[in-house]
Formats: sequence, C-alpha cells, structure tokens
Amino acid sequence: MSNLNIDQPMTDIQATNDRPEVPANQADITMNVANDENADHDTERNALKSEGSELTDDFDDVSRAQKSTSITSNLSEGKEGLHPDFSSVQNQILPPISDEIITATGSYTWEINNFSRLSGEKTYSPVFTVGGQGFRVLLFPRGNGSNNIALYLAPVQPTKTAIVNGEETEVPVDPKWYTCAQFTLILSNPNDPRNCIVNTSHQRFNKMTTDWGFSTFTDYKNLTHSRRDFGPLLADNSLHVTAYIKILKDETGVLWHNLIDYDSKTETGFVGFNNQGATCYLNSLLQSYYFTKSFRKAVYQIPTEDAKPENSVPLALQRIFYQLQRSDDAVDTQELTKSFGWDNSESFTQHDVQELNRILMDRLESSMKSTSVDSELNDTFVGKMKSYIKCINVDYESSRVEDFWDIQLNVKNFHNLTESFQDYISTEVLEGENQYSTPDFGMQDAQKGVIFEKLPSVLHLQLKRFDFDFERETLSKVNDRHEFPESIDLSPFLDRQNGEEVEPCIYDLHGVLIHAGDIANGHYYTMIRPDESDKWYRFDDDRVWRVTKRQVFEENFGMAEQPIERMTKQQYQAYQIRRQTNAYMLVYIKRDDKARILQNVADTDAPAHVCKDVEEDLVKKAKEKKDRADQYLYTKINFYTQSLSSDFEGFDLGSHDRFEIYEEKESKPLTLKVLKIKLCKDFLPEIAQTLNLDPEQVTWWAMSFRRNGSLRPVCILEDIDNLTVDQLHETRFNTKQEALNIWIEDHKESIIPVSKALATLDGYKEDSNQTLVEQNKVLNLALSNSQISLIILKFFDATSQKLKLLSHVRVPGRSPIKELFQTVSGSLGLPFATEFRVYEELAPNDIQELEPKHSFDMSELGNGDILIFEVKENHTNTNDLYPFYDNAIDYCEYLLTRTVANIKMLNNCEDEDNEYVLLNATDAEDSTARGFQVPVCSADSVEELSILVGRKIGKDPEFIRFVFIHGGTRYIFRSPMTIGLLTSKGVDLNFQYEILSIPLKQLENMQTVKINWLPNSFMHSQELEFNLDKNANVSDLIDKMANKLNLTEDQKAGLFVWSTLQNQFNSVLYPIQRLEQDGSELYAAIQPDIVEATKFNTATDGEDDDEEFEISENAPILFPVMHFSKDIRRKSHGISFLFGFNQGETLSHGIKRLQDLTGLGSKEFSKIKLCFWDNERAPVYFRNPIVDPSHAAAPTTDDGLVNPDTFVPSSDCSTPLLLCLDHPDRSTRAAGYHAGGISIR
Repeated sequence: MSNLNIDQPMTDIQATNDRPEVPANQADITMNVANDENADHDTERNALKSEGSELTDDFDDVSRAQKSTSITSNLSEGKEGLHPDFSSVQNQILPPISDEIITATGSYTWEINNFSRLSGEKTYSPVFTVGGQGFRVLLFPRGNGSNNIALYLAPVQPTKTAIVNGEETEVPVDPKWYTCAQFTLILSNPNDPRNCIVNTSHQRFNKMTTDWGFSTFTDYKNLTHSRRDFGPLLADNSLHVTAYIKILKDETGVLWHNLIDYDSKTETGFVGFNNQGATCYLNSLLQSYYFTKSFRKAVYQIPTEDAKPENSVPLALQRIFYQLQRSDDAVDTQELTKSFGWDNSESFTQHDVQELNRILMDRLESSMKSTSVDSELNDTFVGKMKSYIKCINVDYESSRVEDFWDIQLNVKNFHNLTESFQDYISTEVLEGENQYSTPDFGMQDAQKGVIFEKLPSVLHLQLKRFDFDFERETLSKVNDRHEFPESIDLSPFLDRQNGEEVEPCIYDLHGVLIHAGDIANGHYYTMIRPDESDKWYRFDDDRVWRVTKRQVFEENFGMAEQPIERMTKQQYQAYQIRRQTNAYMLVYIKRDDKARILQNVADTDAPAHVCKDVEEDLVKKAKEKKDRADQYLYTKINFYTQSLSSDFEGFDLGSHDRFEIYEEKESKPLTLKVLKIKLCKDFLPEIAQTLNLDPEQVTWWAMSFRRNGSLRPVCILEDIDNLTVDQLHETRFNTKQEALNIWIEDHKESIIPVSKALATLDGYKEDSNQTLVEQNKVLNLALSNSQISLIILKFFDATSQKLKLLSHVRVPGRSPIKELFQTVSGSLGLPFATEFRVYEELAPNDIQELEPKHSFDMSELGNGDILIFEVKENHTNTNDLYPFYDNAIDYCEYLLTRTVANIKMLNNCEDEDNEYVLLNATDAEDSTARGFQVPVCSADSVEELSILVGRKIGKDPEFIRFVFIHGGTRYIFRSPMTIGLLTSKGVDLNFQYEILSIPLKQLENMQTVKINWLPNSFMHSQELEFNLDKNANVSDLIDKMANKLNLTEDQKAGLFVWSTLQNQFNSVLYPIQRLEQDGSELYAAIQPDIVEATKFNTATDGEDDDEEFEISENAPILFPVMHFSKDIRRKSHGISFLFGFNQGETLSHGIKRLQDLTGLGSKEFSKIKLCFWDNERAPVYFRNPIVDPSHAAAPTTDDGLVNPDTFVPSSDCSTPLLLCLDHPDRSTRAAGYHAGGISIR
C-alpha cells in the first residue's frame, strides 16, 4: 500500500467499458488503453505483454486526425503537427486523468516506406517536439525478444556541452530532469487509417526511465496478414506510426513516481517512521500528534532529565518528536515501543488505534500532573458532553456533564459527517412501559439524549468503520461512502442555553487517518495539512509526499457497492482498492484556535538534554551511514592478546560474534578498520606499540573459526610486510570471513622461557651469540615443521569460582602433558608437587578430561588448542559462594548459559491476592527495592534464584516469591519451571519479588480458585483469583471474596455462588460444599433474593444426604437463563445465571427486571429475542412480554409463538424450562485482527 495510486480513477475505468453504439457502416478500430500492466518501462525488458483487445468505438474522428497529420518520410524525415481537429478527439485518444493540468498536447506521424528494408535490431524516428520537449518513437521492427512488434516513446533529455576530464562532452542540462506524459501510439495502414492498432499509457520519464511503451504492441504477422475485417497493416511495404502526446504539470512532485531513490526530506521537508512490522497504525497516530504543534510543545515541557527512554514514555516521545524535526531519514520507533513495555511480538500485532490513543493520553496526562503543562491536554483535546433525560409534559430534567477525548460517529446508513452528528445527538423517547421515573412527578414521558456543551480545540472524530455485523456475527469493515468536508460548522450541535443562538463554531480539517484493506488485513497511513497553508501531504510509514485535495477527500470517502459482473479483473481490483480505502479517524482544529495549535515549534523548544542526546545520535548515525558507504574500502581486523584477555572469563581467547556469553567484566579485542591498500609493515608495528608490546618480541598469528564454532590461532603470519591488507586477506585467511582475526603472541608472557623451549628441540645446539629475535625465528620454524605446538593454558580456581587465561606455551608433541605441572604450579604460586586435572576446551559445549600421562601428540593436541588446569583435590566451599561448582566441566556448563537477571521488588497490585504478602515495594525502604542484578543460568530453578536474591537482600529464600515480567505482562515463576523455559536467549530477564508471610512451597501447594465476580451487570464479569487450602469449602471462598471486595455483612450474606458448564447453568454452590476443580466456571453476584430462594436443607433422617431446596410459600419461580445466537444447541455464549419471577408478578415487569440485570438500555435489549426451551424441543419464542412460563400449559398461536395473557405461577421449582436470550455474541472478533488488548506500562 506504500506505492502511489497511478491507475485511472474508477469513473474513468468504467467509462472505457461503456461503449457508444457504432453505426452499421463504420468499421472497428483496435484500441487498448494500457496501464502499467501492459506497458513496458524498459526496452531491454521482455515481460509478457498482451496485444490490445479490439473494442468497437466511435473513432472516425481519430482516424481523420491521424490521417491528416501523416507526413511522408523515408526513415529520416518527419514533422511535428497538431491537427486542428485533435482537440475534438483528444479525450478519446488520451482519456482524461484525475486532477490533470495539461501544459501541452501534440501529435506526430512517422511514415515509414520500405518497411522490410529496415535493418538493425531497432530504429528511431526523427526528433519531434511537444511543448518544447523533444521526443522520438523507438521501433523494434523484428520484436524485442519476441515475435511481436515493440514500440516505445523516448523523450530526448536536454543536454549541453561541457568539459569533463579535459574532454568536451555532452552532459544533462538538469540532472533532475523529468517530464510526465500520457501518450497513445498507433500503427496504421497508410491507405486506410481506420485499419490500426492503438495502445495508450503514461509515464514519468527521467534519467532512469528513458523510454516507455509496449514490448508486445502487436503480433508481427498482422503486418502482412489480414485480421478480422481488416487487411494487413502494411500497404505497399509502408507503415504509419503516430504518437499523440499530452504533457502534464506535476503539481505534487510525485506524479507517476515510483518512489525509488525518493528523498522525503529533500522533496517535502518532512520525514516518516520506519515500520517495525505492523506499526503503521502507530506511525499514523504519531504523525498526527507531531503536527498538533501545541501538543508537541507541551510534551517537550514534561520533566524527563532523570529518565531513561526505554522506561519513560514522555522521554521517548520527546526524542521521537525532536528526531522528526532534525533527522534527514525516517525515524525508528523501537525506543518508544520499548518504553511501552512491548516486545517484538507486539510490533507485529495490529492494535485498535482508538484504544492506543486513549492509553497513551492517560500516560501522558499522569506525567504532566503538577507540571507547567498540567492542564494542556484537557485544554487541547477534551470537550464536555451533557447526557440528559428531559420530561415532555412537566418541567423536569436530569442531566450529567462528562468529559470526552474523542467522538465515535456512525458511518453506516449516513452519507456525510453532518448526518452522523445529527444521529449522535438524536433523542430517544421514553414512553409507555419505558417511561422515566421522576422523584417528584412519578412516571413521565421523556426524551433521552446527549448534546455538546463545549468542543475542544483539536477534535478527534472516530468514524465507526469497524462495526459488529449481526448477520455474520463477526466484526466487519464498513466501506460505504461517507463524505467529510474541509470545514464544518458544529454550532448546531452545541447546547443552546435558554434558547439563545450559538455563535458559529467552525472547524477546519487538519488530518485524515486512513485504513486501506479489509478487517483481517490492511495498511494505515495519514494525510495531514501541517500548517495553515493549503498543502496536504501523505505520511506513509517511511515516505512522505504531496497529494491533491481529490486524493485527500474523494479517494477516502469510501465507495458504495457496485455490480461487479461486467468488470474486468483489472477493474475489479481497482474497485476493491478504492472501496476498501477510507478514512477511519478525522482531526479537525477549531478555526479560532488554529494559530495557537499550529504555532511554530523551534528546535530550542525541545529540552536541552534531548537536543544534546539526539544530536549526538544523529552524528553517530551519519558516521555509520558514511562508514557503510565506505565499507568496501576497508577491512575489519580484530586483534587478540593475552593482556587484553586477562579478565576474560569465557571460551576461546576472547569474545567474538560467533558465540556471545555474559561477562561480568567485558573483554573485547582491539577492533580496527584498515584500508585494504595499506601495507602490513605500515600499520602492524604501530598496533604492537599501541598495545604496549615490543614489535621485536611478538609473533602474529592468523586465527580461524573451526567447524565447532571455536576461534583459535592456526598459523604464523610470515613474510607479510609487503602485503597489502587485501592481499593478506586473500592469501592467509578464509576469504568468506569478512573480518580478519589476529592473535598477537607476546613471547614475554609465556610461562616457558624461549631458551627452555629451544632446549626441547631435537638437534638444537645452543648458540650464545643468538639474539632473542633469532631464537624466536628458530621456534617459529619448528612450529611450521610441527616439531612443537602452541598450547593455550587456562586455570579454574574452584575456591574463587573463576576461570582465567593463564598463559601460552610452545611444547614438543612427544612430551607428556604432566611435564607442565611444575611450570603451572610455579606460575600460580602453588607447591611444585601439586597434582592437576587437565581438560581440553574443544568448544563451549564440549569440555573433555585428558590423561596427564599421555603426550600432546597422543592427546591429539596442536596449535591453538586450549587446556584447562584445576587442582586435583576435593574442593569445599570455604568462601560460602553461591552457586558453587567443584570442577571445570560443571563450571563451564554454567558459563555456557550464564546471563544476568534484573531484580526489583514488586509494586503493590490491587487486583492481586495480597493476603500472604508480608513485604513489597510499597512498604520497603531498603535500597535493594529499587533494583539490582544477579548472575543466573538457564538451568536455575525458583529455589536457586531465591537463594541468590535472598543472599543479596538478607531474607530467607523460602519466603520469596517471583513474577517474571515479559511484554508488560506478569507471570508467576514457580516450580518446576527453570529460567531457560521462560524466554529465549537474548531477551532481558526481568523479575520482581515479594516477601511472603508463609513459605512459598506451602503457598504453591494451595489450590488456585478462579471466580468471576459480577458487580454491576450479568453481561460482564471481573475475574478474581484466590489461593485456598485444598480441602476448602465454598464458605472459605466467600470469606476471601468478602475480604477482597470489602463487602458488608449484609452483602456477604447475599452473595450467591454458582457454576456454569459450556455456557449453561450447572449448579448452585452452597457454603458447606467442598470446592472441587471439575472444569466448570464459577460465578458470584450479590443476589439476596436468589440466596433466600435456594436455601439449603440437609435431610434430618440421616439416610438421605441429597441436597434439597427449602421452598417457602411465596418463593419466586426460578429459571436458568442462557444466552445463544440462532442455534440454541451449538452457539451458546455469555454468562448463564438464575433468575426468579415473583409470585403474582406480571411477566412484563419481570422482563424489565431481567433487562436491569443485563445492564442494557431499552434500545439494545429490544434487539434480544426471548424464548423458553426445555432441551428436548425447539425453543418457543415470545410474541409479547406477557407469558406463562409453565411450558406444560403454555398455549401457543398457529405459528408456534407463546401468546398467553397473564402470568400463571408454577409450583414446580425443578422445571427443566430455561429462559433463553437469542442475540449475537458481542465478544466475537474476526480472526487475525487487533489481537489482544494494549498495554503501556
């Protein structure tokens, strides 16, 4: 949806299908109006193109105009000519294009004699001009890669003579040259111009698109063979080629632009947002807020100096707004969505824009409290609306005034915005049984409605394009045409105090938020008028361009349904796009407040710390952009040394990209970018000096990745001084590796001196005159000949739980590993007789113990292999460390998955059961409550995390409970879960904890009971969760609920608890019953009348424990109430409950009480169809609200509807009759759309 719509509007498309009648004596003309589907933009491109279909139309005038402009030519001659009659047929030859501004029109005929003598693959016509622009026709007489004549229009780019590199050459006059032209190309018979093939297209010609036309203009055989009612196109080996051209003014700068190499900032002065995956709806909303400039200024004034953008929505918003002001490229929104608490999955989920809008405003409103902009949001976006009930016959009115942030207007069945407003304030008459009860005048006829008391400066109108379809029982999109004006007077919808006239209240359209697509899939973008000028722009993710008013208004009104039977595939696709592209939100600004709302925002209005940070980021990004552009000139080289890795605790000789682990102290190689043409001798000595190494005492090693992913030294880099970096890469390294890895061996760091290493060589004779450099050369030669090997040594210290790089040695392959024991002991300051276990570090996940008696060769050890030494004794945790590992293998396994967890104390949550919580962040004063970090590994359980945190905060681990925070949602971390099961590698681990009054295991052994609490109506519930003993009764649950909900004793006594199964009433739950998890759902509501009617009575004879109802003489008649939609057996839904008709009560009064329980208004409740059902027969629907519920005696009319006159009570309390409500399930949502609610932390 990010491409420009360059197709003709639907009205034009349809017009091509409504052909006028043709006189009998008039011949056909082959005509094809082509768009991008059959026009070829490149003469070298051989896409499949279709020949124009033959359409009968009134083109006699076209033929005459074509014939009169024919100029005789022998391939070299041609003349420009516009026939006097061209204007009369112009609209037939070149169909009008919406919003077109024509700057010039012209036509030209190129007459080709001796067509068969044309040689070469292609040939050009002479140059002709239209409106000062030169053109040529390009012809492929033998086809362009196919057996079809290929024909193109090729403008001539204006050039000038210039001196380039000392030579005179032709260069473009304007490198940004372009011309927009609609054109028709015609091949015709010179003797009969009605015998022709016509193709039409349009194009934006520029330096990249130098020609455009048709690679399959017509089949080659049509030149010499007859077709339908016509003879061959060639006449005496001659052919006419005619071009009709219309040059258009590019008013917006993007007419027919493909947006390749398009720079939004250069062309419009604005930039867009990058789309994270499915965040186009967010991008649209942010642009709307950005150009509400007073709001931008207000956001800038929120104090954020001490905040971090990943945790602060206001700061992240400030940074995004300032980036939009200063950046030359599209801005990323990851920082903002991260501040929302969203993870990557949220970025690929389309949310409801209105919901996001309100939640975002709530967060900002909270941040603005007690600041200089405390009231700014209310002053800008909040209006006041009065809901009222006004009596018709007496002087009484009940009303309340409420704030509103936006207005939701119905679209369906309304033609325009005015009609939608009229519907919004329309009144409902309360009369008859629905009369309004007044305190002083009793039941009265009344009018119920709403009226606006105050409209905000910036008015957000939500057009209800997404509505519930009661027929299909799902959410659907309303694509009906609904017009909105550029300006609207809303004074007729304001409350007239004392009947006074209201001053005009003019609002001007500022923004249109658009959805293109259906309910399941679609794209969001916005059209905005940024200032008080009349220029509109389209903000479509990362691109911004000018648009016309027709594109703002007409193209986004939607479209009424049209018959599709006669549409072509192309027309149907265009119709679908046009119909499904429409506005869903409008932003109007009050004209009187326009200057204030659209006031200029300067860079200095942003907070100084935001300006500083963003400017630094922009400089950094500009450098990175330049580095990427220059990347091909450089090679990245990583230099590893023993001193750089002295604090490294991990695998290999240092960290690298192939395998990253958590490091308490970061240890990275020295990374440089070196010019590929630089000689090694010109920079390697400088590197050694930079690292405080003696260039004469080092050896340079090439490092390579092994198959198991480990990075090790493999060979010495010899004779490289005169090699360039590029040559070094080609000859000594794997060319598939983008970066070079080099280990610098410092001979002074080896724990075996050079002289001692030389003594191990076969046949070596000591020479006292040898310099150290010469001795090193001898050792390097021995390495090259495999006499000795370079071995890296590490040491695992169990006492301190550290694995460190120890040194490196050069050893002969025949010597046993054990010979290193004394050397290692000496370097560690241990007794010379110390025994060691030795392991080989093959890979991070492969550590193998070796036999020290074996030689290096027998152990298959060679250059770059790593040995880990540990003292051979039983290690005890003398330092009381946790975790503690007594061997290198277990410790390396720990390192493999070690990461860091962010820990902070849990804030008090009102919706959670806090009975067993002794301490949380609300009560804590310790600094640890603000947060800290602990190292963990993926195998750690709840118990192990508890020990780590308990040691840190000085609390008993058994009394700590954790919740894991992910994507703004809390998850209880409980046994037998491990950290590795919570999330994937690389995702932040965020835990919150609280201190319990009982051990966690005791709490986890309780049963968790979920119950749905119905405080207001029986249509919606609130889920509560309680921890109860496994032997708890319903009375224990009632006690918990009463405590949680702060119920009075009377309310507690009237608390009725029941269960449902598959949306049907299941059973009453009595206080003495034991709670059992049987898969049913539990519900509770305060219903003292139902509690009284279902009093439990236990049999007293001791023989029968069955439950019985204790029925009083005046007890109501109880019916289970069930919701369903059309199919009573398969489509039940909602909350099933018990309802009682009182003795002597008319059913109409009882139904009114039922309505009150649902919480629905009269209008909504009237849409529900009521019926009785006994689970064996079809439901019996009510004709009117006077019904006899005794199904055995319920008389029915001929059509089966219940129609008795009075309510006849039944004494049978156990009747199987159900009272059913037939209505759609309002909770249903179309799959794949707006998944889940929105959370902004």
